[in-house]
Amino acid sequence: LNILLKLMQMRFIHKAPQQLADEFKVNIITIKSLLSRFYIQNEKEKDKISYSRNDMLTDKLIFYIIILALFLNDFEFDATGLQAQLKIDPKK
Repeated sequence: LNILLKLMQMRFIHKAPQQLADEFKVNIITIKSLLSRFYIQNEKEKDKISYSRNDMLTDKLIFYIIILALFLNDFEFDATGLQAQLKIDPKK
């Protein structure tokens, strides 16, 4: 959940997957899986790869975070903390 919340704050990523894996202290397979699921890979130059997330993928990431929070809390969930973390308007 912590990694998903960190990724939520990163709409654009200009780091190699290995750098992210080291930064988040997880294995490279996990990072590559998350990047392929929630980001679009952009190749600017031959050696430079960046990742971006459109609105649809942002919504998908939010839903994954909510579902994981539900599982972790025995399907009881107060959205106030998550709204603040994700900067979601409470009226939505």
